[in-house]
Amino acid sequence: EQNGGFLINDNDIIKINVGGKYHSVRRETLSFVKGSRLEALFSGRWENRLLRDEDGNVFMDLNPESFKDVVDYLYRFKLSSLLPASIKSCINLESD
Repeated sequence: EQNGGFLINDNDIIKINVGGKYHSVRRETLSFVKGSRLEALFSGRWENRLLRDEDGNVFMDLNPESFKDVVDYLYRFKLSSLLPASIKSCINLESD
C-alpha cells in the first residue's frame, strides 16, 4: 500500500522524537484506543507518511512532558483493561 507499511506488528517498538526528547513505545500502546488520533497515526495505515527526523525516528512537534503523560495514561489504561476485576480492586492504577 502506498501510505502504509506491510510489515507492521503490534509488538514493534516505535522510536519517537518528541520536541527533542526520545521515547520508545510499543505500537500496541500507541494504537490501543481505537478511533483516536494516535491509533490512526501508528496503526500502520500511514507508516510511510509519518514525519521523520534525520535519524529515521518518528518526529512529533509536541511538548515532550505532555506526550509522556499521554503514553503513561495509555499504558495504565491498557494494563487495567487486561486485569481481572478482582485484581483491579486490590491495586491503584491511578496517576501518582
